Amino acid sequence: MENQEDRFETFRTWFLDNGGVFGKDVDLQYEPARGLHLCTSSDSALQSNDCIVSCPRSLTLSSINAVEGNDAFVNRFDNGAIPSLILFRFYLVEQYQLGRLSFWWPYINILPNPLTEHPFETPLYYDDEDMRWIRGYGFSLFKNHFDHCNLALGPLAVARIRPSEHDGSRDSTTGVGWVRLIHNAYSNADNSAPTHVFSPRFLELCSMAFSNAREHDDGYSSSNTELFASSMTRNKLHTACAIAMILQKQYLDILAKNVDLPAWPKNARQFYAARYRRGQIMILQAVVESVITNLQGLTGLDPDGSRDRRVLRLDHVLKAGPRDFLSDFRALLHVGLGTRNADRIQQRGSVDTVFTLWLCGLRLWTLATADTNHSLSVRAELPTRTAQWVSFVCKTYGQVSEIGRRWATMPASNEGESLVEGCLSMIQVATVKNPQSLYNHPAATSGLLLWCFRVILEESFMCPGLEGQAGEENDEIMLFLEQGA
Repeated sequence: MENQEDRFETFRTWFLDNGGVFGKDVDLQYEPARGLHLCTSSDSALQSNDCIVSCPRSLTLSSINAVEGNDAFVNRFDNGAIPSLILFRFYLVEQYQLGRLSFWWPYINILPNPLTEHPFETPLYYDDEDMRWIRGYGFSLFKNHFDHCNLALGPLAVARIRPSEHDGSRDSTTGVGWVRLIHNAYSNADNSAPTHVFSPRFLELCSMAFSNAREHDDGYSSSNTELFASSMTRNKLHTACAIAMILQKQYLDILAKNVDLPAWPKNARQFYAARYRRGQIMILQAVVESVITNLQGLTGLDPDGSRDRRVLRLDHVLKAGPRDFLSDFRALLHVGLGTRNADRIQQRGSVDTVFTLWLCGLRLWTLATADTNHSLSVRAELPTRTAQWVSFVCKTYGQVSEIGRRWATMPASNEGESLVEGCLSMIQVATVKNPQSLYNHPAATSGLLLWCFRVILEESFMCPGLEGQAGEENDEIMLFLEQGA
């Protein structure tokens, strides 16, 4: 019996003798681990439009060969009434039975065969244990590259990318991309250099998908290479957080398959699947760690980082503002929610309420301090960044009386209406207890609260858990105080 190498050499000779062509510096080779494959010489560089391989039609074994000009064979099957694809299957069986007498034997002889030393390697023929490795997010291909990890935006995010912003590519219309490690632990790379790079346009697509109405209307900036490479904006920060959550989810999805996997791979298929799987985990861990570290630095959680004061988490909001402002704001939360603790507020799902009441308080403070007849006029002013942001959102989203200007197409939200009603009730109870409260102001109406809720809805975004715990239950709301032009 011919060995595998001899069978492939016979096929190569047959292919070339019958009009097949390999391009310059391209050849057909066989390796036991990889099987039959095309390769180029190590010092060659293929150019655009170079011929790699050319196969004449006469060497393509298909239904065309079984039917065209083969009347004798066709007429054996009900005078050709059987579909050509079915006829081709019978034709292939006949050629196989002819063995070396068939013109096609050199080709048929290299097809996967369950009786050879190298049986079918496609997942259709994997056993249950092999399939567990595939489902565990591993591909059992020899030398499969594992320095790339595919990424994909969800359908809702893709739907937010306007048709005019597509460049016509498949990646643009589907929101698909990848992230690749630039170096790893074995490359002796400079530790200060970027550790990863995203596929072309992926960050730009994310910027489009995660832009709010203001950014869509006024334009937004994005980074095509590094999320934290230039001046920060709300859109960039939102994009960084969203990508971190996408990566975290993929990482957790892979780890969730651990329970179904055997302790150790038992064959080559499982070995390559396990190696690819480990590569995916390594990429996801490295990129998530990099993005999360940058986010921790921006929010002040990294002791070696420098907090960006425009970035606000819940615990920042609970401490941001003049003393008198915070006194009234925290008293309102104590009366309405029974707590001023960030963790408890997060657990109760009341973060939207806190952010809405905080912005409402800021707006009332600016109104009161501008009124020389109001008792608050002699109190401290808001921090500069906060005051500039309040001015910016007022200019951007209009006054309360103009609330429909930006949100005319926004569907009615039962959640928003119920949150506003709850906030108004909290204010009424708190101001009865403390008539001198900041919130005891004529402008503290359901209209103002609805305006505040919708500003927060537009300007805030979800951030992955930054204190060592991954998963949707640990995600939190974050706000960036955009200053405007």
